[in-house]
This record gives sequence, C-alpha cells and structure tokens, in this order.
Amino acid sequence: MPGLLAKTSASGHGADITGLAYCPKNNLLYTSGGDGKVLVWDKECNLKKEIVAHEGWIYCIAVSNNGKVYTGSNDGTIKMIENALGDKCEAVQICKTMDEIESLYVHGDTLYSGDDKGVVAFFENDKFMSRIETSEEVKGLIAEKGFIYTIRDRDLSIFAADTSKKVAGLQHRAAIPGSAPICIFGPVEKEKQKYIGMLMRQAKGLQVIKNHPDEKFAVLCEKDNVHEMLINALTGIDHFMFSADYVGKVKKWSVESGKLELIAELDACPGVCINAIKAIDANTVYIGSSDGLLRKLTF
Repeated sequence: MPGLLAKTSASGHGADITGLAYCPKNNLLYTSGGDGKVLVWDKECNLKKEIVAHEGWIYCIAVSNNGKVYTGSNDGTIKMIENALGDKCEAVQICKTMDEIESLYVHGDTLYSGDDKGVVAFFENDKFMSRIETSEEVKGLIAEKGFIYTIRDRDLSIFAADTSKKVAGLQHRAAIPGSAPICIFGPVEKEKQKYIGMLMRQAKGLQVIKNHPDEKFAVLCEKDNVHEMLINALTGIDHFMFSADYVGKVKKWSVESGKLELIAELDACPGVCINAIKAIDANTVYIGSSDGLLRKLTF
C-alpha cells in the first residue's frame, strides 16, 4: 500500500535539514539546519518563523513539552529558545564546550546532550547538573526513567544512571549490536515505553528491542535488507515505526504482532537524502531532507 506526499514546504533551509521536532502543546514543528537556523512550521508546512541560532551547523534539535526549543551545534554550544513565535525571541546559550554537540533529548524537565567525545550531560531548568562519560561518540541519545541509551555506529549501550552527583553514577546494563539512528515508541508499560527501534549493523535492516530490564532488553524482532539504500532516519509512535533512507524512500512498519510487518511505503522525494523524520500520529509523518525542505506524508 502506498503512502501519500500531502504537502511540501514552499521554502526551507539554505542547507540540509539536520533535525526535526514536534510539540503537541502548540502543534508546531521545528527544524534545524546546516545554515545555523531554526525554522518554525505549522502542521501544513507553512513557515511561521525563522531564527538564527548558531553561526555553524546545527546538528540536533529537541523540544520540551512546554515548547522550549534546544539546539546543539558543531560550535560546541547548546542554545535555548524560550518563545519561538515571540516578537523578541532569541537563542540563549546555556552551555559552551570544546566539543561538538551531536545529540539532544528532553525527558520531563531534564535536557540531555551527547557530544563527539562521548560525554552525556544533564541539565535541569537549563542549568548544568551532572555528566557521564561513555566510551564513544554519542550520535544517538535517549533517556527514560533512570536509563540512558547511547549509540554511534556500533552497539547500542544501555546504562542505569544516577544523576544526583556532578559526575553521575553509571552502571552498564546491556549492549546490543546495531547502528544509529534510534527511536523510542509504543505504549507505556511498567513506566517505560515498550519499544526501542534501531538499525542492524549494515544500516539496511531494522530491529526492535523490548525496552525493559525485566525482559533484559531482548530483541523482539528484526529484519535485514529492508531498504536498498542505507537507512538514515527513524521514528515511531504507538505500535508503528517509520524508516527513511538516503534516496528519499519512507516505509511504515507494524510491530504489534511481535514481527516487523511492512504496512506502506512511499518514494517521498526520489534521489534526495532524508535526514530527519517525525511521526505525530499513526498516519502522519514529517520528513526533513538534504534539499532543506519540509514534507508532510500520510499513510
């Protein structure tokens, strides 16, 4: 069954879209780009605001439940935008390091960042609280209920973390062979979302992990060579996961049966690399790509 390209933005970034976030509270989407800008969009891909946040590339973007936008850049800074549609909005620096910020994640009131040297930092109310040091570059980062998930292009590492001290306590709980990107999705069971989605090591296959220590973070299902080209972006919601690749193809998968079942696919932007993807419900997905445009897809 094919999907549908419902809308393409009339304008966009002057370089690659590098990140994509959505805030359900205000129904706005936020993209970051290699042009150092954050663009704010409505759900029909209409541009609402353009904000210059960094002089260099923005590698990652995250948004809190109340609409605070965070960006991380190759300039080593993390910046925060309080009111992206306000008349006097600006990107305020909350952290400066010597290393490149490659991943951001917001869980509750806590912001997590990961850099190219393997440091994961924790912020409360936009103030630094503590940090942990992992063994490799943090290209993908998720945090949930005392657990930190980090990944580069090798194993997914899962840590139990105590962040009450300046240097956080860390206990390695699992290592799962695979590759970035990763996503967390599914219904909440035992205070944790049910699934972790990630790539297999060759980056053309998908696997889904049971997201709970009681189940030892076991692999629920996997399927190799599901895309002809390398998979570059993942998102999930409910029992569905969406994968996107280097040549503009998006596929929708169901994992409800405990297996990866292909539901639909779409050549959303043929020949164009999809860098970021975000599902806002089980049938609506947005993608950001190397041509700088935002697209809305329906399945």
